[in-house]
Amino acid sequence: MDGTLPLPASAVQITEVVITQFKTHTIDIEYRVKTSNPNSFPLILSPAEYTFSVRGTVWDKGALPQGLQIPPKAVKAYLKP
Repeated sequence: MDGTLPLPASAVQITEVVITQFKTHTIDIEYRVKTSNPNSFPLILSPAEYTFSVRGTVWDKGALPQGLQIPPKAVKAYLKP
């Protein structure tokens, strides 16, 4: 026995990217994020940074909310402006 437990993998997915406003030098982007927890216990999301690039040009950088709790056997979706 190696002391580990096989656990189903949780997931964080960006399911949609919406450009809400486009100006000459700036854009406003919203992300629809889906988290899933197939385990029988809650998970707490630790800090996760992201970079959104289009054709090698960075359009946005940020972080997902720290401390977001995903209930057991649940899928949670939220909007990140």
